[in-house]
Amino acid sequence: MKRLGAALSDDAGQVHVQLEFNIDSMDVPFLCGKVTGTMVVECQRCLEPMPLAVDIDLSLAFVRDAVAAEGIPGPYEPYIVDSVPIMLLDMIEEELLLFLPAIARHELTECPARDWVENHPEPEDSATQTEERQNPFSVLANLKSSNKGK
Repeated sequence: MKRLGAALSDDAGQVHVQLEFNIDSMDVPFLCGKVTGTMVVECQRCLEPMPLAVDIDLSLAFVRDAVAAEGIPGPYEPYIVDSVPIMLLDMIEEELLLFLPAIARHELTECPARDWVENHPEPEDSATQTEERQNPFSVLANLKSSNKGK
């Protein structure tokens, strides 16, 4: 899993995969299963390794194209099959990549950078700054209203 390994802080984690393949009553081939374990990512607050518990429930329906994906019933997510045979390792790697948080961070109480964060408050809310800042186009609005009678 080279793509996943590049996104992790350390490749020492393990995941366990349990899968069931079947065809439902509407002739939809599907996969149901669970992926559990632990991966190690980098906390973006302190830049230290952080364990990430993995708990993914899978419910995928296999389809040939996007048009067929639109008609997938019930609890399934469509999985577009590009080629046969399906590379199971690639499919699990994609699910693990989708599971990774956009910004991984320890809980603040557990983060080594907690003291720094508590002593350096976040900048003011951008909504407050927007209210204080004058609209640069307000001058144009004044010109438009003064030219209405001409």
